Amino acid sequence: MTDATPERPQYGAYATPEQQALARGTELPPPEVMSPAAVPPIEASKSRRGDRIAAVALLACGFINVVTGIPGWLRLPASLQAAYDQLGVGEFQAVELASALGIAALITQIVLWLGALGITVALIRAGRLSWWVPLTAGVIAVVGTSVLIGIAIMADPGFAASLTTTP
Repeated sequence: MTDATPERPQYGAYATPEQQALARGTELPPPEVMSPAAVPPIEASKSRRGDRIAAVALLACGFINVVTGIPGWLRLPASLQAAYDQLGVGEFQAVELASALGIAALITQIVLWLGALGITVALIRAGRLSWWVPLTAGVIAVVGTSVLIGIAIMADPGFAASLTTTP
């Protein structure tokens, strides 16, 4: 039959290193301190690589959207007239306002993309999650430009008249 009682610990098994050194009458060696330059770099984890890939892909999509949207924003009145023609609304009359709002929408998109680029790069360098920055900038750009287009359409007296008349 075996004894079920555990073995008693040896002398000093539960003592701290300082207590052990004091009991032996010796000095405790100083702790080893590594300088920050001697610490090996930490490799990016796979999740951070995925974050970087997602952030760069979203920034690339945003860049393509901004660049390909330049002609459309610069000729917003013509684009709205084409939409009016398809809907049979009549003639778009708020041309000056639409031109100014098209330029404002383009500048808004460029500023948002540049801001997203700067913040994303800073977060990636700091090793923090960054995919949400270009996504948030994209959502803000869509909402902002939709509001600007809505203002241009609602300011047109022809559109307002088409809402009140029946065909």
